[in-house]
Amino acid sequence: MRDTNQVANYTLLEWDDNMSIGDLPPAEYVSIYSNRFDTWQLDRMMDLHALPAGWETMRYPEFLAKRRRLMAGVIRRGFEMLLPDG
Repeated sequence: MRDTNQVANYTLLEWDDNMSIGDLPPAEYVSIYSNRFDTWQLDRMMDLHALPAGWETMRYPEFLAKRRRLMAGVIRRGFEMLLPDG
């Protein structure tokens, strides 16, 4: 439960998409939903959502560790955008 209910496991999904996914593993549903977007959009979402390459087939502990690092990078970049030039 502790590994499930943490920030590195949360994602933004529409309610009906989340209900359709249910308990399916990512490897089974990613291709269905990724078809909605072009390559640029997917790359941008992967970056902003801090998803490591190949995340859908990673073991869960590895996914969490890699995503935490990427999340820190996204937060840092956002913070740096707030700093005055100089």
